Amino acid sequence: MKKHKKTARYRLRNRARVRFAGMFETLEERLPLTGPYFNSPISQTQADYFVNGTRGLSELGSRIDRSSEFAEQLGPLKNTDGTPMTAGLLGPFGRTLEEELENPIRDYFSNTPAGQRSTDSLIAHLGSLGTFVSIEGGLLDGSIDELVFDVHIQKTYDADLLDLEFDHDLLPESFKSKSQLETNLRAMVDFQFVFGITLDTALNDQQAFFVRDVSFSSVIQLDAILDPFTVNFGFLEASVPDVLIAANLQIQVSQPAITPTLRLTELDTFEVSDLFTTQIGSNNFDATFNFDIGLGRWSLEATSMRAVGDLLGFDPVLTFSSNFDEVFLFDNISSSELVAGMEEFQSWLTSFGNSEHYDVAIPFTKESTTGSVFNPGSSLRRFVNRLRDEQGNPTFDNAADFPYAASGVDYDPVTNKLRFRVVESLASKQTQSRSSRIEVDDVLGLSSQSQAAITADGNVGFVVSIDLSQEGIGFLDRIAIENLRVQTAYDTTGFVPSGNAAFGGLGFSYANSVLSGDISADAVFRSSLSGLPITLQVLRDRIDTIEDLLVGEVMIWNGVSRLVTPVSQITGGLFAIPPDTFIEVQVTDIKNTIYETTTNVSDFWNFEDLTFESLVNSISDAILGTQNWDNGGDEALAPLDVSLDQTWQLEQDRIVETIQGSLEDAELSPGQNRQIIQDIAGFVENLQLSGSNGTSFSFTSDLLYSASSGLLEFSSSIQRVLTTSIQVGLGFESLFSATQNAKIENTPDLVGTLGSTQATTTTSLQLGLEFDPSGGNQPQSASRGFVSSQSRIDRAVYINAIATSNPIRISGASGALGMNLRQGSLVVAQDLDAPDPSRPAIFTTSIPASNGRVAISALSTLVPERTSQGRLLADFQVVPDHTGTSQPDRLRFRTLDLANPSGSTGVLSSPDFVQLRQGVNLQVNLNAFVPSLEDALEKLQERIVQEVFKRVYPLIGDKLDEFADFIEPFRDEISKALRLLNSFSVSDIENAIETALRNLFNRPTSDFVRVDISSPTVFKLTL
Repeated sequence: MKKHKKTARYRLRNRARVRFAGMFETLEERLPLTGPYFNSPISQTQADYFVNGTRGLSELGSRIDRSSEFAEQLGPLKNTDGTPMTAGLLGPFGRTLEEELENPIRDYFSNTPAGQRSTDSLIAHLGSLGTFVSIEGGLLDGSIDELVFDVHIQKTYDADLLDLEFDHDLLPESFKSKSQLETNLRAMVDFQFVFGITLDTALNDQQAFFVRDVSFSSVIQLDAILDPFTVNFGFLEASVPDVLIAANLQIQVSQPAITPTLRLTELDTFEVSDLFTTQIGSNNFDATFNFDIGLGRWSLEATSMRAVGDLLGFDPVLTFSSNFDEVFLFDNISSSELVAGMEEFQSWLTSFGNSEHYDVAIPFTKESTTGSVFNPGSSLRRFVNRLRDEQGNPTFDNAADFPYAASGVDYDPVTNKLRFRVVESLASKQTQSRSSRIEVDDVLGLSSQSQAAITADGNVGFVVSIDLSQEGIGFLDRIAIENLRVQTAYDTTGFVPSGNAAFGGLGFSYANSVLSGDISADAVFRSSLSGLPITLQVLRDRIDTIEDLLVGEVMIWNGVSRLVTPVSQITGGLFAIPPDTFIEVQVTDIKNTIYETTTNVSDFWNFEDLTFESLVNSISDAILGTQNWDNGGDEALAPLDVSLDQTWQLEQDRIVETIQGSLEDAELSPGQNRQIIQDIAGFVENLQLSGSNGTSFSFTSDLLYSASSGLLEFSSSIQRVLTTSIQVGLGFESLFSATQNAKIENTPDLVGTLGSTQATTTTSLQLGLEFDPSGGNQPQSASRGFVSSQSRIDRAVYINAIATSNPIRISGASGALGMNLRQGSLVVAQDLDAPDPSRPAIFTTSIPASNGRVAISALSTLVPERTSQGRLLADFQVVPDHTGTSQPDRLRFRTLDLANPSGSTGVLSSPDFVQLRQGVNLQVNLNAFVPSLEDALEKLQERIVQEVFKRVYPLIGDKLDEFADFIEPFRDEISKALRLLNSFSVSDIENAIETALRNLFNRPTSDFVRVDISSPTVFKLTL
């Protein structure tokens, strides 16, 4: 800058009179004074006035910097921190006055001794500063009036680094530079003013300090941007290699003529606009931006934009080159929308990783699945996280800066689609947890605490396709995913040192089982569906029908996983195996987890489909199949009115119910995760079996396997031993049928109070089951089992009732003949002369020898073979009710072969029951008739209910049984009437019964009953 010669010229001035008009001082005309120059000393008070006054002057400059014109942004210029660049910041008045005037004056008075302070030395001090163009000072000679300084200061400021940013309606978003621009921007500030103090001791600093002739100006010029930079047009970054720019501005602040002198108090109090006038000189901005625009293989040539307008009050007129419309399409997508779209895609991919298409079981692990170990969507989170910074803002603002743009980015000007190719290697993951415990519960029931180590990795490749041609649509419909491919791989290793397992239902122990697996998944997705792009919205809508999006509608799973298990011993020593026995299970169909098993011991295949549960079910079916086996003993014991099926039933249904009820709670063998067939013996022996009368059963079993024949045999014995009191009567009709003895001919069975005697009975089922070895495509199965020919039911009965020690008493009626049987004895055993409890009578039901074994499913139609062993002897004293005296002949009969009761039963002695019935007086012996009639009515009721009312009839249903209820009250009424017969005449008896029936049926005139006295045993009842 040109240096001006500093001059020091002192002017003597005379003020005739000083007058104050309000806050503004009116100065009268000054008259120049003449005379010699006197260097004036400066007192401390005067020094303080100068310091305070120049501080107020610099503060005034700062207020000017903050005024409207100086605080307004200069065109599109901004500081690098984003704040607007203004004239007050670029060429500050306040800071310049502070640094170039206020501070030097303060320094002068602070560093100059009081005795050396003078106007000459102060001018010399200030004049030495480079910013002063000139400085003049003057004082009054003689009568001192004012101390005055006339200064001219200039200073230039440069701004080297700036940002460029401005908004305009024609621009998609702010026009903003992407780097700090090196510019040739400068401002030259110019100060011309007079300041001084009035030398009047009556005035303070606010009144004494003044300024005059103020003229501040700032000239700003911008003529170059030195280096290329980049800007964004929407989501497109453009390089600006060249800018032609010319910008200038002149601003001047002047003191108006109406206020020639301003005191410090006015400078501190009034607004800048009240003190000064501001004028704008030149104000121009003209810039042409030449762009280098391209993305991938696409580029635009000769692209430019021109902005013309004012530098201050920037509102330019923009003009664009003709090909600029293509650029504006990039305003249809933003970085935040793209990030949100990628987050949506990552979420969808996570859902895909949890779907049935991808999330399949990892073979030979307890709960590990491919999706839980390594989900491609979750693993893609690293990709998504890179798209945002710590504050959650996108880490990029244009297509070129997309973090994965290096993988491939391109724009198609024909379709207006922007595409990014993303290939993301997913971070490897290693897992070893409780979920990966080695386990297989298919053919091989193996469970362990050993954890398999699973290593998984993969990659995801896809193309993000953004349609820029449409306006007003959301990012879910704008962003599409093309060429999506997910590839993952899993490696599994594991080792189980020892344990127990099962092949099908066969338990065994093993050592050093080894797991190895190498599987992979490949999912290839379509890029379009029905000719339309697969947008993010389509992915969201198709989350439940992912197969529609897959090429071929399936994922491709490859690889194999295998578990090789050396077998050391068969549980329970069921059969022997070679020392090198092994079972290998492998999975090649990973999607469906289909196991393929190989072994070097063929006997294992006989147990593939034979399970503990199926074996128990077959046992249950076989037991139920014997439920209807008739042992034939009822015919042999019919003369005693005893039924083996009713008295000594095995109650197979209760046994099976107990078996099935205990199946769920059956205990596992140590180390097993399933029931094995070797558990069957312990299972049945621990059953708590009991009959309906509370008696308990014993249940024993054995399991054998023949390695030579492959036949599996199960044998069991169910036995119930009961010593109890049984009811004994007389079945005269069965006895006559077997003997044809005339003395008991046409004698009805005795009805009344049965006799009681002690009997020891044993009911047992010997059950043998056989299961053939597997053959061809028919594996061994419990459902195809057989009942061996040795299976049978035995009912053993031993009765030895001696009249002298435990006599049997029976009372009742045979038709109208009432009688008491006393001093009875009964023997049922193998030997009648020397009965032995170890040799009871035995009634056996078995499979005929000619049949051989029988399929379990055929038991219900089998006609069994029945055999009996033993003899029977009965002896009773007979006392008829109508005589009250014992018959001379005892009723004594025997059966010498219970297997042939008709051919071996004989009556050894008997009263003549035919003759006894003829001597019965109905009036005297009617009480004997009562139980017979009651029994007849009860049987009538049962037959009506079973044969009539229990049937289902069209339009009526099965609710007729309630209509049989009348028989029971009818029987009660008859019983009451008959029990009164002994105290009435025959006519009274007839009338009593008649009245009871009329009352019951509400038929007061009906004739129901007639008693024929001529035939006392005939009683006619008409209903």
